[in-house]
Parts: sequence; structure tokens; C-alpha cells
Amino acid sequence: MTKNPFIVINKIVKNNINTKHLAAWETIWRMASLLYPRGGSHGAEHILIVCLNVIDICTKDFVSKETKSIAVTAAALHDIGRFIQAGKNHANVGAVWLRTTCMNIDKIIVRDYWDKVLSSIQLHSAYDQCTQEYHKILWDADKLDSTGYLGLLRMGMRSGELEGTRFLSIDQNVAPLKDELQNKIALFTRAHFFTRQGRVIAKTKVKILTFALQEIEYLHNYFPLS
Repeated sequence: MTKNPFIVINKIVKNNINTKHLAAWETIWRMASLLYPRGGSHGAEHILIVCLNVIDICTKDFVSKETKSIAVTAAALHDIGRFIQAGKNHANVGAVWLRTTCMNIDKIIVRDYWDKVLSSIQLHSAYDQCTQEYHKILWDADKLDSTGYLGLLRMGMRSGELEGTRFLSIDQNVAPLKDELQNKIALFTRAHFFTRQGRVIAKTKVKILTFALQEIEYLHNYFPLS
């Protein structure tokens, strides 16, 4: 049975957050989890991968517990603005939502902590403004999925038969997938990552994406899917 990403996200954050922030987190997450869709390019599946990327970066780069806590909490909430007000700057919308939510539960929040989470959300799409370590970790963790292999697999699985088991079930899906792979390889190659582990993961993913592109081209040339 597939694990519920909302439950796993909640568990990851609770395992990495100071107990004094738990009550506020649980209240905020109850509201946030109602706004996020499960799938899609920025739904709960994406959020889960970003949270896991944060943990990986923080573990490999020996980041402090407090910084890891801020970064993983922000990771769980960073795209909430996309599902509150479409067409607006989702980072700003998400920050406003969190600020309002914190004001409504003011008695159970530690303001300094949540201000840092809020700033991480607000700046997660602003590379030049990422000055704090937790800003930089979230930037890297987010970009490592938005340009990553798992995102492509999600796209490919949903571009063919919705209930089928074939990865590329119709021939028309191959060309856009190849284009997307090439775009992501180029983006990974030129992207700037702040953290050491972020750069390590990026190099690995370039190799994986390049191999995937070669395999798809080979299979499509010799075993057309349509």
C-alpha cells in the first residue's frame, strides 16, 4: 500500500522539530494539509521529496539541529501559496498566509522561530536574497526536485494511461518527455546550488537524467510504443 505523503511529511517534521514548536506545527499543518493536493508538480508528493532533500543536505553537511528544524518546517509549507491565490507570487502569498495563521495562534508560537520559517518560504524563489543557511538549504532542496528525475517520472506516469502500467503508453508522449529531460539536464548543469551536498546530488542527477534520455531514445528508435 502506498504511504500517505501527508502523514509522512508530518512525521518528518515532528521528528526534527523542537518540542516547544510542536503544538504550533500540528495546528498549522492541519490547515495546510487541507490546501495541498496529493499529486501534481507542487502537491504533497513534491513537498515530501523536498523535505527528504532537506534532511539529506543537513545530515551530509553537518547542519545544526535548529537550522535543520527551520529548513524542514519551511519545506513542508513552502508551496502553500500556490493553492491559496493562483496567479500571484506564491512565495509571498504563502508567507502572508503563514503570518496570518501565526497571528491567530499567537499564544502557542515562538515568534522568532516562525519568523525564520516565514522568511524561508518568502525567499525560496529568490536566489539573490537567500542570505541565511536555512534559506539556502530550502532553495537547494526545492530545486533538486523541480529539476529532478522523480518529477519526470511523475509527469511521465500521468501523461499516458491514467490507470495503466505502461510508462510511456502513447507515442506522442516520447517527444515532450525527451525535451523535458534535455531541459532539465541543461538546468542542472548550469544551476547554482548553495550547499555542498546540493552540488553532489545535482551532479549525480545529471548522470541519471543523461542515462534516462539515452535509454528513452534507444527504446523509442528500436521499439516504438505506438
